[in-house]
Amino acid sequence: MCIRDRRYERALEAAPESFEATYNLGNALYKAERFDKAEQTMRKAAADSLRADGERAEAFYNLGNAQFKQQKYKEALESYKQSLRLNPADQQAKYNYAYTKRLLDDNKDGGGGGEGAVDKHRRAPRRGLRDEAHQRRESRGTDGLHDLPAL
Repeated sequence: MCIRDRRYERALEAAPESFEATYNLGNALYKAERFDKAEQTMRKAAADSLRADGERAEAFYNLGNAQFKQQKYKEALESYKQSLRLNPADQQAKYNYAYTKRLLDDNKDGGGGGEGAVDKHRRAPRRGLRDEAHQRRESRGTDGLHDLPAL
């Protein structure tokens, strides 16, 4: 774990109910490719009903990305749906929802699937999952990338 990750963990220990510390730790874990831990942490941030809908929508979006990276496509689809319920105008969440749904539908129809289907589409422009989990609002305010890094 890098220094930033440890800082977020310490911040969370000092203020266990802090949305910002939880959210930022989840993003740091995602960036470190610790998707299972990122999922657990983002789930806690998304469940914070005292936060504004926009903040929770971002947490659900990031939760979906962490689940997608673990090939938990049904769970990711539900997280993107929750994000869209809170922020229906989010174009990237709409895209990820549609992309994940298409992937699940293709798998159901025997059209290949799993990570191979993701890899096949990732190199084509605008055909891969939009991945802004840790980039979307890391440390509560920086901009980031739009496409998944290659696996």
